[in-house]
Amino acid sequence: MSVDPDPHHQQLDALRSAYPVYFDETSGCFFLTRYDDIRSYLLAPHSKDPDTARPGSFLDRAGKPVNPERPDDPASIGYMDAPAHGRIRNILTKAFYRRITNGRGMMERLAEEYLDRLVGRTSFDVVRDFAVPLPLDVFGRMLGLAQEELPQFRTWAIASFNVFQTNRTVEETFAMNSANEAFSQWLDRAMEDRRVTPRDDLVTDLVQTQDTADGLTDGEIRANCISLVVASTMTTTDVIGSGARLLLDNPGELAKLRAEPGLIKATVEEVLRVEPPIESEWRVATHDLEIGGCPVHKGQVVAVSLNGANRDPEVFSEPHRFDITREHKPHMAFGAGEHICVGAPLGRLTAQLALSALFRRCPDLALVEPAVAPDWRNLPFFRGLNSLLVVAPGGVQPG
Repeated sequence: MSVDPDPHHQQLDALRSAYPVYFDETSGCFFLTRYDDIRSYLLAPHSKDPDTARPGSFLDRAGKPVNPERPDDPASIGYMDAPAHGRIRNILTKAFYRRITNGRGMMERLAEEYLDRLVGRTSFDVVRDFAVPLPLDVFGRMLGLAQEELPQFRTWAIASFNVFQTNRTVEETFAMNSANEAFSQWLDRAMEDRRVTPRDDLVTDLVQTQDTADGLTDGEIRANCISLVVASTMTTTDVIGSGARLLLDNPGELAKLRAEPGLIKATVEEVLRVEPPIESEWRVATHDLEIGGCPVHKGQVVAVSLNGANRDPEVFSEPHRFDITREHKPHMAFGAGEHICVGAPLGRLTAQLALSALFRRCPDLALVEPAVAPDWRNLPFFRGLNSLLVVAPGGVQPG
């Protein structure tokens, strides 16, 4: 079996082989690395509410993310169980998917506009110049932000990503809370405006549900829009960045894509398998059970490695090989079960459009330092690049 030189994947291989169900004393939770164990556990109706966890786990210590300025707002659906989870998720999914279906043209234009800004340049950072701002602008446009509001929205969003950072500084915590409150105030104004003057945007879609018996409250709209910023933008950034790196690291696969652009969907699925943007997930056991011969008791936390599942040699042949034409098997990049990532369809489509445009407009794109290890961001639960420096000797071509 091939071996990935990345120590991260080597460690997951070792765990999967020797301790596929591992109890970590530091975090107070079990850690799974086998595909079948992970899929079975995520498909079962275990809890996403940290309040159901036994004392001593990292969930018990961390609790639910809250905006200190809005202590009465509910948690997002990412920290919620049935039946409330199902009610809210159903509304969000319908509204969000409608926006994605109708927004393809807008996404294509934004991808081209960001590449237009790079025309003539022979070097740039794929992550910072393209993969970070593009998904943020896509989501901002879907919400209904005006063009002049997008730079401020990007600042709020980037600050809010620190919600998952366990060792953030006091200054980072203050910036995160301030950003969440500023975005909440924008949402308050937008909701009030859309009640009077509906628009063609996501906020209008969500506000209009308030005319139904199961409609969302203002607090539910605020909490879930803030959550969707992470679910639908940071993960998309990471897919674009990882996708560009993997294609540049594997020129044979890039040649396949250039020869057959219709392979872009399969390419993004292979990127998601090899480097899923969500590194791990967790659930709280709702009953006593056994996983791989290990007893797990009600209230104990089980974390699952989506990276580990996606490179399980029992499921994927030559799992460390990036192959955009491999036989399709369902990967676990966005989880599974009732809590599968709401932002997955937007991430897939934006990444497909972004990578297609990038390699079409940059026919001679190459890594600045191909032998240097990737610059991975240090953020729990997620896997993405801080930067990806590239050269395009012929320049970024006009659209």
